[in-house]
Amino acid sequence: MALPQLAVLGVVTVALWLFYWRSEPTRYEVPPQLRPRNRRTFALAGVCTAMFIGGILAGVSIAVAAVVTAALLTLGFVRWDRSSLSWNLISWRLLVFVTGLFLVVDTIGAARALVPGVVADRHRSRWRRHRPGRRPPGRACRTR
Repeated sequence: MALPQLAVLGVVTVALWLFYWRSEPTRYEVPPQLRPRNRRTFALAGVCTAMFIGGILAGVSIAVAAVVTAALLTLGFVRWDRSSLSWNLISWRLLVFVTGLFLVVDTIGAARALVPGVVADRHRSRWRRHRPGRRPPGRACRTR
């Protein structure tokens, strides 16, 4: 099993060298350090993240933890950096996609619950009358 794994690692290494590492410059340039525009909102975002993780680990519902920390962070931005808030911060595509996905999954679940009841009720009712280990009704016992 080790030989195929080594072969795959070799192929990936050669592909990376051919298509990626050869085209990059020989010297790596460090990007400039990112400085937050407002240190208070940056610190508040870190505290809200820690509160969210702590809440989940403490057993709080994810929905409650998310709403509380999002509201706290939004209030902090309203107070200290209102110009950063805009409707463009909401990922509308993702919001519509997730909502639609929940609707589709719930619809499929409802259909799966409905269809077996409609299709199988007629056949199951005959088999429910007898106890396990006994013959179903309607079958004659053949003796020799």
